[in-house]
Amino acid sequence: MSTRDERKEMFTGKTVYAKDNRENINTSQRRRGYYFLKDIKSIIKEIQWADGKSFNFGDTTITYSHPLPHGPIGSRLGYVLATTIEHSGTRFLFAPDIQGPISKETLSYILSIEPEMAIIGGPPLYLNHISKQEIQSALYCLSNLAVSIPTLIVDHHNMRGGNWSEWIKPVLNVCKESGNNLLTMAELAGNEEQCLEANRTKLYQNQPPSEEFLNWTHASEEYKIQNTPPI
Repeated sequence: MSTRDERKEMFTGKTVYAKDNRENINTSQRRRGYYFLKDIKSIIKEIQWADGKSFNFGDTTITYSHPLPHGPIGSRLGYVLATTIEHSGTRFLFAPDIQGPISKETLSYILSIEPEMAIIGGPPLYLNHISKQEIQSALYCLSNLAVSIPTLIVDHHNMRGGNWSEWIKPVLNVCKESGNNLLTMAELAGNEEQCLEANRTKLYQNQPPSEEFLNWTHASEEYKIQNTPPI
């Protein structure tokens, strides 16, 4: 089954809740949003711009945040939405790509939700453009969340760098002092951590990709859409 067929199966007849691609968005996001909508509009039931809105499904409420910065305030990377799912008085929050959070405004928003569990996109420690001040801000914000949220899962960006486990130790310490839990997604799922991105150079040397796969990477985008990578 091709990627296009999988997309059709996923979205056919569905209501799609998405980030508004007309405002609070950067050029790259607007372009991707345009092509995403163009690709699915003929098969979906409808699209709902979700920014800052809540939707009820029986006794479950899904709330989307106002646009939050993709990292620090004024980031050229644009904006993201955090999602809160509430059921029977219990709240779960998913906040990807907030990079820490770095922004204290984003921290305030998350704290206002008072979730029992939250999945947070940590800071990209491996990137050169992130400043020491932003890294310190992320450490401050995460420490505040660790004290306030019973189960905090920090994942994604921060685990792509080899020093992430040392960097996050102060957050882990305040979490333990508060009687809360700090986990990775792997730990939450009961699996062993496999930081493939952080070990990419070593893995590439020990397990180089096949010639067939390398040929696929150099193929046209049209070919890649129609043909899955030979893994």
